Amino acid sequence: MLERILQELIEAEATVAIGEAPYQHSEQRTNLRDGHRDRGLTTAAGDVELHIPKWRSGSFFPSLLERPAEQAGADELKRIVGARPRAGGARSLSPS
Repeated sequence: MLERILQELIEAEATVAIGEAPYQHSEQRTNLRDGHRDRGLTTAAGDVELHIPKWRSGSFFPSLLERPAEQAGADELKRIVGARPRAGGARSLSPS
């Protein structure tokens, strides 16, 4: 049931982003769907297999699967600061 709900949310977001539902054609359409790619997701309720829509041009990734901003910020900070070796060979993010 969770898998179905998540899949419907993903499809709805793709429909809004493209401007039309699958198999509908109009002047408002900004892109075309081009199949799906599989993506596994681990949740507290168990693992689910989702199908992420692919677009003919550009890319689409559903917002509900994006990492939280604070995690993305932490990853950026790690990239900028870099991991520095500590005594004993262990790695740390804190400056020595």
